[in-house]
Amino acid sequence: RPWGDELHHGVTFMNQDTPVLLGAEKIARKTDQAVVFLKTKKTGRGYYENEFIELYSDPNTVPQYEITNKYYNILEDLLNETPEYWLWSHDRWKYKKPINSSNNSNDLL
Repeated sequence: RPWGDELHHGVTFMNQDTPVLLGAEKIARKTDQAVVFLKTKKTGRGYYENEFIELYSDPNTVPQYEITNKYYNILEDLLNETPEYWLWSHDRWKYKKPINSSNNSNDLL
């Protein structure tokens, strides 16, 4: 979770305004590499099935924050599909700041 001067962007995640880190999006744009999401599904005790979902093949052609927003949308769908497999003891919302409505709806103050 970002805090302090790292609070540059936020998304609505699990029905809460959530500050997010932008490292993966920055790296994808800097290296001009495709962005993929690894979807893991538990199929049995100790057995998992993985699926690579391509988000963007050319990250420099999409608007700023779109990669991060799409990632969190897919993650939230996955959490809603199988909430029993996720650890919920983290403090994701500890340093939450309100979203500035005068700018982009996903930018944090």
